Order: sequence, then C-alpha cells, then structure tokens
Amino acid sequence: SEVGHSEIASGEHKENESTPINIPIDEKVKNLDVFSVFNTLVEENDMGLVEALTAKEIEFLTGFEDGKRNFTEANQWLKTKGIMPGMFISSLNEKSHEFLGDNLVETSSEDYEVYEEFEYILAKLKAGEA
Repeated sequence: SEVGHSEIASGEHKENESTPINIPIDEKVKNLDVFSVFNTLVEENDMGLVEALTAKEIEFLTGFEDGKRNFTEANQWLKTKGIMPGMFISSLNEKSHEFLGDNLVETSSEDYEVYEEFEYILAKLKAGEA
C-alpha cells in the first residue's frame, strides 16, 4: 500500500481526507495580538498568586528591598510571628509554582531573594495595587 492511502474494508484505497473543523471564534479574539494575550495571561496568573497569598506572606514579601531580604532578619521576623521559616518559604514557592510556573523566593547564604523576573510583583504589592 502507498503512503498517504488507507485501506478500507472492501479492499479499495481511498485518499486520507482531512475534515475541516469549524470552531466559532469571537471577532474580538481574532484581532488581539500575541503580546496582549500573553500580558492578559501574565496578569491573571499574577492576580491568582496575589489572591492566594496570606496576609503574613504579603507582609513578608513587602519587607524585601531591591529583591532581597536579610536571611537572619527575615527568619527572626517569621519566628516572632510563630512561623517556621522553611515551611513558610516552601508554601510560598508552591503557590508561586502553581501560578507562575517557578519559585518566587530563593535562599542564598545571606539573603532571601526574589527571582528577578518576579520583582515586579513585589513592586505591585508595595504599591498596594495587588
């Protein structure tokens, strides 16, 4: 049998036919450019994350300066709130992963750091826009 043909029960050959599927598309959607679609998705994911954050998580994140927060100071702050730092950061990063596809906070030897590509979220939280 030739490539591009399929055998049917009677033994005849028939060209494979592709059946067009008509999906109704809203006129507005056709005119959107890729960037506005992407930006809308990013905004929705940001808002999803922000809405999922607890008051303590927001308070913790607004304590960052230039994307960093001193490790010792941050852990002291968390402990005064009765929060275990390791579990807190894990929970924060799980939420971040769910909405942004990546961790929000990483730990270095001296600081907690927010990944650079997500620093704009901190700026939104600080400005009270979130």
